Amino acid sequence: MKLLVVEGRFSEEELKGLQSLTAIFFRIGHPDSPASILEASRDLVEWFARHPDGPPVKRLFRELLAVGLERFSGPHSPPRIPEELEEVVNMLATHVEKWSRDIEQKGWQAGIQAGEQKGRQEEGVSMLTRQLQRRFGSLPEWASQKIADADLSTLEEWSLRILDAPTLESVLADPS
Repeated sequence: MKLLVVEGRFSEEELKGLQSLTAIFFRIGHPDSPASILEASRDLVEWFARHPDGPPVKRLFRELLAVGLERFSGPHSPPRIPEELEEVVNMLATHVEKWSRDIEQKGWQAGIQAGEQKGRQEEGVSMLTRQLQRRFGSLPEWASQKIADADLSTLEEWSLRILDAPTLESVLADPS
C-alpha cells in the first residue's frame, strides 16, 4: 500500500491533532517555524515513550530533522544532530531562539527595504508631478494615474524627458 501526502494539504494544527508517527515526521520535515520543529521533536520523544516497541526510525528522524533545520540555519551549517532523541530536543531548544531572532531580523530588514523603496517611489511621483504641473499646468487624470502607477526607473526616465519634451504626452510616452 502506498501513501501519498500532498505538502500543504494539512495545516500544522491538523497534523498535531493526528498524533501519529507519520504526522510528527511530516511536521519535522516541513516545519512552519523553528518553534514548530522543536514542538514536533518533543512530540516524537513523547510518542516513543508511549510506544517503546515502536518502529526503529531514529535514523529517519535525524534525516528529516536535518532537512527541516536547513530552512532555518541561514548561511551557517545546521548544528550536529545528536544520537539520542532527548539530546536532540535539548539541542533544538538552545537554537530555536537564535533562529527565531534571525528570521525576525531578516523580516525587519526586508520590511525596511520595501519601505525605503516605496518612499523613493512616492517621492518620485510627487517630484515629477510638481515638475510637470510647473511646465504644462494642471495634469489630466490619465496623466496623474499613469505617474502614480509607474515604477521608479520609469519615473526617473520621465524626469529626464521633461527637459526636452515639447508635450506632456511625449514626456509620459512608454519608456523605450
